[in-house]
Amino acid sequence: MIKATMAIQLPVITNPAKAWRFIEPLSIRQCDDDSYIIIHPDSGSWAALSTAQLSVFLALVELERRNRLDSIVGDANPELLNFLYQRGLVIHNGGTVWQSEKFDYTRTRPNTLILKLVGFCDLACTYCYDFRSATYSSKLDASLAKKAIRQAIESSAGHLNILFHGGEPLLAFDLLQELTTYAEELTHQNEFVLKLSIQTNGTRLSVRHVEYFIEHGFSVGLSLDGPASLNDVHRIDHKGAGSFERIMDNLQQFPLLVERAGILTTVTSTNVEFLPEIAEYFRICGFRKWDTAIFQKAGRGESDLNSHAPCPDKVIASFFKLLDDAVLPHWAAFEVRPILHFLRNVLSYRRHSMCLRNGCCGASTDLLSISADGSIEACDCIKDPDLRLGHMQVDDLDAVLSGNTAQYIRSRSTANLLPCRTCDWRVLCGGTCLAKAGAVNAVDDGECRIALAMFPEILKRLSRSKALEKYAIAFN
Repeated sequence: MIKATMAIQLPVITNPAKAWRFIEPLSIRQCDDDSYIIIHPDSGSWAALSTAQLSVFLALVELERRNRLDSIVGDANPELLNFLYQRGLVIHNGGTVWQSEKFDYTRTRPNTLILKLVGFCDLACTYCYDFRSATYSSKLDASLAKKAIRQAIESSAGHLNILFHGGEPLLAFDLLQELTTYAEELTHQNEFVLKLSIQTNGTRLSVRHVEYFIEHGFSVGLSLDGPASLNDVHRIDHKGAGSFERIMDNLQQFPLLVERAGILTTVTSTNVEFLPEIAEYFRICGFRKWDTAIFQKAGRGESDLNSHAPCPDKVIASFFKLLDDAVLPHWAAFEVRPILHFLRNVLSYRRHSMCLRNGCCGASTDLLSISADGSIEACDCIKDPDLRLGHMQVDDLDAVLSGNTAQYIRSRSTANLLPCRTCDWRVLCGGTCLAKAGAVNAVDDGECRIALAMFPEILKRLSRSKALEKYAIAFN
């Protein structure tokens, strides 16, 4: 584990015309006896230094304190200074390598629209975050769904992903087809990029479904929590029977779908210690993508936390093992997204994960969700009725995105969250999930603990080897 932070206090800039100066604030973290990480918490810029390099770095900092850095550097720039500039830790002639990045995610142009086609499902998963008795029997009105699609396309920046969700969306396959045709007709005559996705439990997959998904270029997500011994603990039908055998029997008929589909595993107290084994199991089954969603206290799972909520320390241990396995040769073509979400934030200034982003998450910025009863939500995981944006029957998407509730949600920032203001990892983490935190001004303790472990560990490993970086680049 990376040891405690030492902050570098730089002088107040009295001469902004200086050619070379260190960005501020900077923190130093010790990895081991001969390895240190320098990090700029406001941008996420970082560099790994040896003990000898750290001595040179501190000498350069001292030169700047004395306003002597430019005169000594001259045209013969020290190699370390150039390296630190390339790593985003030094300002040269008023600029940084990341100055073109806006770090502004408060835009209100959606690129993802979730359509909850139905509230009901043929499974009764014990932890289902989306279960609501009030809307369970609902089916999304086609005219309201088309209104949402049209307005989302008009509000977007030329690209939109429509995710068909539920309940179980295959229970409304005819509606899915109708809405797909509508969206394709709206976008086929220009350069608009339309992506189509579905998240399904897989119990009802048929030749009709699979051929349609392949024909229309769907991304398919399948919800499975591991082999039968793990999956069937919580993913059961309304009679209490497990769902694994039925789903896998279906999937064996469609090897082409298996190659294209991704698995989504909900992390619970039941499977948290077996995540590496679960990933390997699905890799052997022929899947190429695997992701996780950590149990959320909502829906059916809200009343029985002891049976569902995983221990954060066990999540961390499993994620560390996934980092070990990701660099093994047989995982080179297997996309393990739980660790890639973290890795990509460290390796790039363009942080595309809606859930790990400073400023504000995707809720009411990139993302909007339409519930089966027509309600407009900033994110389908946010269950607080006070944070509901409106209803498609009476509201327009542009109007709700400009409304007070959406603006309040977008006000969430690590700058406003007390635990995050001084955290070195704030720009990489984004302040944890609003839905799990339970309030705009709160932080989820479990996610915070995971982030505080994962980011230092990833930087430590990247400082020692290029293996994880190569793994991440393979899936860019």
